[in-house]
Amino acid sequence: MNAKEQTCAERIKDEYLSQEAWFGELYAKADEGDELAQEEIYEQAYGVSRYTIIKLELSGGGPASWLEAKLDADRELLSVEYVFADWFDSARWQVEETSATWRYVAEMVQGFDL
Repeated sequence: MNAKEQTCAERIKDEYLSQEAWFGELYAKADEGDELAQEEIYEQAYGVSRYTIIKLELSGGGPASWLEAKLDADRELLSVEYVFADWFDSARWQVEETSATWRYVAEMVQGFDL
């Protein structure tokens, strides 16, 4: 099976390790005084995006639960995750835009002074 036939979940570890090796090589050269390598480090980012993450804590202790809302620079709600955490374990659930939970988060974040 070639890489294009694999899912991103199957490919991510190899992709990350490749990127890590590339940054490692660049930093090794930069640490030796290679100015071109130092410049190349800062040219690696395709773009820069800024987001605000708001955490709405629903319960604490064991178990705990919260909602994480990701907003763009214009305060548009981009995503919501429900997080459930118990001792030394946690899981995330992507909240759908049509849900009552999404509506709750959308109303809550409008009240915050960001």
